[in-house]
Amino acid sequence: MDLIRDYAFPLLINVISKMLGIPSERQSLIHEWSEMLTSTGVHLQENTRHLLTQMFTEYLLQLIAEKRANPQNDLISQLVLIEESGDRLNENELLYAGLVAYQ
Repeated sequence: MDLIRDYAFPLLINVISKMLGIPSERQSLIHEWSEMLTSTGVHLQENTRHLLTQMFTEYLLQLIAEKRANPQNDLISQLVLIEESGDRLNENELLYAGLVAYQ
């Protein structure tokens, strides 16, 4: 058993996902994407890496839109609601925050 691969990494992804407000039924998909994109042992072709990143990005943009429409008690909702001098974070800023959380 690889303690990091089999226990620590999935736990970390689940904790981050819960904090961000990723629904539990989508956490396994987020785990797969994160593992494939960050694993040093997996050598993905550039087009595969690009496709995975695009899928991850599209999912996060969809989630941001859902949180804008129906904020919950999670980090993405809080980021959506942050307002400073009348300005709110735009989708690119929110997307960057979501992607950085998994790296």
